[in-house]
Amino acid sequence: MTWWPFARKLPDDAAAARGGPRLLVATFGRLLWYFPETGEHRVAHEGRGKYYGMAPEAANWEQNGRLLVVSRPRQEKNDRLLLLDHRTGKTLRKLPLASRDTHHAVRRGDRLFVTDTFRGRVLVYSLPDARLEREYGDFTHEDHVNTVLVEDETLFVLCHNKGKSTLVALDLGTGAEVERFEDVGEHSHDVSLWRDHFALCDSRSGALILVDRATHAARTVFAEEGSFTKGLAIEGDTAWFAISAAATRAERFAVSCDLVAYDLAADQMLWRRAIPSGGLVNSIVTAADLRSQTQG
Repeated sequence: MTWWPFARKLPDDAAAARGGPRLLVATFGRLLWYFPETGEHRVAHEGRGKYYGMAPEAANWEQNGRLLVVSRPRQEKNDRLLLLDHRTGKTLRKLPLASRDTHHAVRRGDRLFVTDTFRGRVLVYSLPDARLEREYGDFTHEDHVNTVLVEDETLFVLCHNKGKSTLVALDLGTGAEVERFEDVGEHSHDVSLWRDHFALCDSRSGALILVDRATHAARTVFAEEGSFTKGLAIEGDTAWFAISAAATRAERFAVSCDLVAYDLAADQMLWRRAIPSGGLVNSIVTAADLRSQTQG
């Protein structure tokens, strides 16, 4: 085998993580890995518009580096799904989406769930062919559908509502509404599970909230006046979320963001650090969650 002296050396993310978690962060300007244990980061991709939801291309994504990432290069057109190698930053394919103003995408098994925020629906694509096979369309533009969570046979859909938000639970098979949570903050983004609660970013209040699944009651665990929270991931009892000063849409390309680590069990902030986000943070996912997404 001929050795090629100009071959690019692959990054050593394991060394940067030093045995700790790995966070993949999508922002208005870039896609980056952040390693909480060391505080190091690595830019994985940039220059393709705003980045949003991230999903593994296959179960062996850590070996071949392939991820599916939502890219929004133009606000007035449908968005696209990038197949990229997060190790080298190379774009391997650009796949058209039937969604616009896409805020989130998540894989569960061999399906990719994508929010069509502009039209008010959730689209379902089959993988690996990325064929559109279904939509959940009982929403509107004003609902501002921005996050989905799939659990067993239930699809949870977060509606920002440009005001008081709601979390709607749909039966995956029939699409019928089976439950609704009304007390989930305002202008809210992101839904994660923690024990018997939902965790969400109450963005308008610059807050992180927990919603009891049995009683539907919400409790604020962190809030900072004049701030905006968006982007949330949970592993074990630790929640990571991004926070910035409240900004207009035009300012979000340049806004500075911090990352907060919060111990949900102890109910206390562990640390807060500035991160080189390159604009507002849109979404955060852990490497552990990416591994789980290919499971049914």
